Amino acid sequence: MRPSRSSVADPPSSVAALLAWADAPLATAEVVEIMGAPEAQLRSELARCASAIPAGAEFYWVGKD
Repeated sequence: MRPSRSSVADPPSSVAALLAWADAPLATAEVVEIMGAPEAQLRSELARCASAIPAGAEFYWVGKD
């Protein structure tokens, strides 16, 4: 189970930092919940710093190396 925003003392400083911390790809909804920012803003950041893994109509995300 991934930590939710309520169980993370301080959200990561960036999506890239979050994905570097994660030991598995994260769903868009997980990124939104943990970061606590608007989905549109985070999708823009994800598009710049992550690689998408399609999963139906949604994506899982991993950091770019």
